[in-house]
Amino acid sequence: MKRLFLFALCAAMALTACQPKTPEDPDGPENPSRPQPEQKDTPGPGVYNFVLPDNCGKTAWAAGDKIYLTGGYTPNSIIVTVSGSDISADGKTAAVNLVAVPDNTFGPDSFYAAYPAELIDEEDTFCEDIFNFTDTDAPLMGAWLAEGNTFKFESLCGSVKFTVDGSWDGCVFCSTKWDYVRFETFSAQINSEAPNYKRSRKEGHYFFNKTLADGGATFFFPGTLTLDEGFHIYLRKGNSYPKVFTRTEALNLKRTDVLDLGNITASLADYDGPAPEDPVMPVMGKYTKYDIKEVPEMSGICLNNDKSFLWAVGDEGSLAQISLDGKATKLWAKGADMEDITIHPETGDLYVALEGDQKVIKIAAPDYTKNWTNVFKVQEAIDGKYGNSGLEGITYYKDDVLFVGSQVGANLWKYSLDGERLWMVSLRELTGKAISEVAGLCYDHKNDWLWVVDSETQKIYVLDEEITHILATYPIRYAGNCESICVDPDHDCVWIGDDDDSVPHLFKIAFEGL
Repeated sequence: MKRLFLFALCAAMALTACQPKTPEDPDGPENPSRPQPEQKDTPGPGVYNFVLPDNCGKTAWAAGDKIYLTGGYTPNSIIVTVSGSDISADGKTAAVNLVAVPDNTFGPDSFYAAYPAELIDEEDTFCEDIFNFTDTDAPLMGAWLAEGNTFKFESLCGSVKFTVDGSWDGCVFCSTKWDYVRFETFSAQINSEAPNYKRSRKEGHYFFNKTLADGGATFFFPGTLTLDEGFHIYLRKGNSYPKVFTRTEALNLKRTDVLDLGNITASLADYDGPAPEDPVMPVMGKYTKYDIKEVPEMSGICLNNDKSFLWAVGDEGSLAQISLDGKATKLWAKGADMEDITIHPETGDLYVALEGDQKVIKIAAPDYTKNWTNVFKVQEAIDGKYGNSGLEGITYYKDDVLFVGSQVGANLWKYSLDGERLWMVSLRELTGKAISEVAGLCYDHKNDWLWVVDSETQKIYVLDEEITHILATYPIRYAGNCESICVDPDHDCVWIGDDDDSVPHLFKIAFEGL
């Protein structure tokens, strides 16, 4: 009995939550002393027409097609199944006799419809005119009830299609540079007053993988898709990709566009490069936390070459060693804003980024005394007056080359050890502001990945060796002012340093598949 009561109570609350609010009645219709919004008459059973739009990637209705129909309240929605006798001669209209319709209506229109019904997330699509789709590889459509009991569907996806000769198992669509082309979920708001055809889309991927059916394929893209430098389509046979189609012309695909490439056989080129697939990334697990009182404002860590302990530096100029069970030994302190540290894999020399001076210093092996030497200055950080938002990250790359990163702009430089500036990019711009700042860096020589920790977003980002795109993101909100990172495949973990003003912390985060 209690369960029935709670269910009824929740349903009533949901119904009132879906009711429109007004400035005069901010609490909604439950207050009888306030003016109520005008209630619409709910349309009754009868024949309803579902009309396909032009250029939606779906040319005709088919028997068995399912349409999601709601009055704005999911528990009272229905699924409309199209039968062959409902379909017009041109296939564009399905006239379906509904013996029952939703009995609640909210929002500016009486009813709302979405296709395909199988992809509607009923838990998220709860009130009014917002549809949340659990996948985007389909001709997504939405509509509201117009005059004449008619739903005129709007296309929510643009599409690219092609045919090809020969026997192929599958294909992969991707940008010629690193752009997201595949999205796992999509949300749109469909009504007659203020539709939003691209409310949100989530879980982006660089590669769009499909099977080939009947000698061709169609790729669907929710909202819009802009690829400034064109795209590739790789053809798969078994586990290899021997052929590729490339279009270098920019693609600006709107939700109502269908780009028909026709038969691409004559335009195929041989391909023997890496498989166009996302790499399998490590899985983050639980963490262990250590207090590191011996290193005030600890801001940089790296593994010693024998992997037996961590080197650590702090904002107050401390150099220390930390055992793998979190016990720290301070070697010395010298007034300097030391922000990150890395080690040369052959000489054992330590290289440290100094923020205030915007320079890199060397602490020579094997004695590691206070008498460091200057290696180079990052002139752009000096000229730009980065100040206390300057150099924050440093890591050894390869062949006597260092990566150096700054808080300002999330800038990343490549410098040779003789001080030559080789290259620079803003990770903030490269990643569309996903990375806010560089707080710490670590190059993973096992996988050829660059790991970046961002203390503003409290996330770890993993980038490819060419620094073109993000491979994976890991949230670490428990890690406080996370200013340093060290990847440790030998111990199946990633170390994170928390530059806490009172007591710094070291986090040992388990990772499977490093």
